Amino acid sequence: MILPMIRARILGPREALDDVLAALQDVGLLQLSETHPSGALRPVEPGAQEAREARRLRGLLRDVDALAAKLGTSSASDSPPPSPSFARWLRQFRRARRELDRIEAKRRVLEEERTETARLLEFIRAFRGLLPTGGGTRTHGYHLVLRGQDEGIVTRLREGLAQAIGDEFVLETAPLSSGETAAVLLVPPTDAPGVERLLAQAGVHELPMPEGSGGKTLGQLGPTLIARRDALDTELDTLDRERRVLSMDLGPQLGGARAA
Repeated sequence: MILPMIRARILGPREALDDVLAALQDVGLLQLSETHPSGALRPVEPGAQEAREARRLRGLLRDVDALAAKLGTSSASDSPPPSPSFARWLRQFRRARRELDRIEAKRRVLEEERTETARLLEFIRAFRGLLPTGGGTRTHGYHLVLRGQDEGIVTRLREGLAQAIGDEFVLETAPLSSGETAAVLLVPPTDAPGVERLLAQAGVHELPMPEGSGGKTLGQLGPTLIARRDALDTELDTLDRERRVLSMDLGPQLGGARAA
């Protein structure tokens, strides 16, 4: 018996295709035919305006994902806002990325200075009382940093100094939290040229003095370094607050933009 039939086309999201086919088979009233009859569907090429809009939306998604990754927030949202404004989001998120880049760049510089300042203060604490304070000229002092991976470097340095200038020197060492070895070397001023040649040949470098030390010795810079360390901590805390505010302001909007 021939049954009358009609053609029906069912459209829906691609990700639901398997569930839809299973439901249709369960009903038993429909017969699946070719899903794409020859010539029935043709790809539609986007126009110039649509292509520009697609590029803008892809750029918006990149900005959303990049900001979410940098801020450590989620860009997921249950539903888009009722009236999305893609142009406003593009401007806002790009400004936010520039601001976040500025915060991160400044933080890297401050953290580097904070690390070096802390190392100088650790050096001062390790050799309190041995560091020259500029009050006399009986000894010439060197503040050295020895790489901690070479355990024999201190012994070789002592032997080299003894051969070069005899026993008229003081060499004290202490471990730093960085894994390096700090050393203070005191020699008679007349032996300074020979000692400097020896240090250069051995590849041993002096601890760099901070900018703006004004000719003061490391032993005189303790209070200045402490004040600078505290100021750096304050600046870093300020940057952290700026980042938190930016994250709180953008978090919901990132989710809304991605959902839209």
